Amino acid sequence: MSTADHTATDRSVRAVVAELDEAEFVQFVTAPDGDAVAATGVLAQGLSIPFQARVARATASVSEADVTVAVGQTGGDVSITGRPLSVRAVEITQKRSSDTETNLSPPLRILALAGIIAAERDIEDYTDVFGPLVETDERPGLAIPTTDPVDGLAHTTLAHAPFSGDPDATAEVVAEISETERGRDPRVLASMLAVSVVDEPDTHASTAIERALHPCVVESDGSCPFVTLAGYADVLDALARSNPGEGLALALGHGSPENALAYWREHSRNVHDAVRNAELDRHPECVVVDLSGIPVSTVEPAVRLVREYRSPEPVVLATTDDGVVATTQTRERDVRTPLASAVSAVEDETTVTERGRYAHALIAPEPQDTVVNAFREAI
Repeated sequence: MSTADHTATDRSVRAVVAELDEAEFVQFVTAPDGDAVAATGVLAQGLSIPFQARVARATASVSEADVTVAVGQTGGDVSITGRPLSVRAVEITQKRSSDTETNLSPPLRILALAGIIAAERDIEDYTDVFGPLVETDERPGLAIPTTDPVDGLAHTTLAHAPFSGDPDATAEVVAEISETERGRDPRVLASMLAVSVVDEPDTHASTAIERALHPCVVESDGSCPFVTLAGYADVLDALARSNPGEGLALALGHGSPENALAYWREHSRNVHDAVRNAELDRHPECVVVDLSGIPVSTVEPAVRLVREYRSPEPVVLATTDDGVVATTQTRERDVRTPLASAVSAVEDETTVTERGRYAHALIAPEPQDTVVNAFREAI
């Protein structure tokens, strides 16, 4: 079943709150991505109900909890999907707060904003939900989680440059710019990164790089554990995929930022290695990339970076050890329908799930060539 924005699986905020009001104990079963983990953090802390939370790819199963909430996937008693999950979480929490003394604290507001960025959305699009609750300041520079530009540039997964994933290579590039110049104008490093990623003019890089620049920051009151909101989002997404227990701990306010950064660095190196080593097969409107043999946690980030920084076509289809993933550069383009059509040629009962610009199908490696050919024809 699709979990795209504004699908029929969405429950109204009022209906979700009504069900949660009856619960004395809630279980959250969360999809493995930054937005879902951020949303779980907002709900778990903002609703003030005893809870248990875990990250799992499978559909939520029945438990001993009064209510099982599936975040970012179907299943359970309540399924929260739709517009960025973090926004849905804020709406639910604020609705329940109108009848209780629960308030959305500054750290939870910041967590929700990071979730929106992790969902590849712009926080400016959701001022109707947040209104004046959060004051952010967009500044020139790099959207990284650390104060060390070499560390941030080497390990961000918001961009893919020739030096990405390699701190030594990054240090050499940064050293070409004097420390005085870097300190005087943060735009110098941002410009260097932008120039580094647009060597191939046919790609989407010149647009995609904006996510890694002009960072939003918040007042240094401890509400944000990292230097920028986008950096926070990058770390959350990395942990949600590669070390979900640590990701949940971070979102719940129990995690160590230093430990989180260590996991983020390791995850980033794996992602950038996969992107750099991937072989692309170009077709009209579509690039096919083989990502078999890489950790499951790196697949979607690698697909995103191939789409944004390596693909000369608007659609990317990746084959993996256990399935296929399709994504598109434009949010308006439908990739679920052609993928479902392609998969049906070999597996009648395989479900294609969709969220944002991604469509996934679990399918064995043997029939994947047939799916690839059918997908190319369908788009």
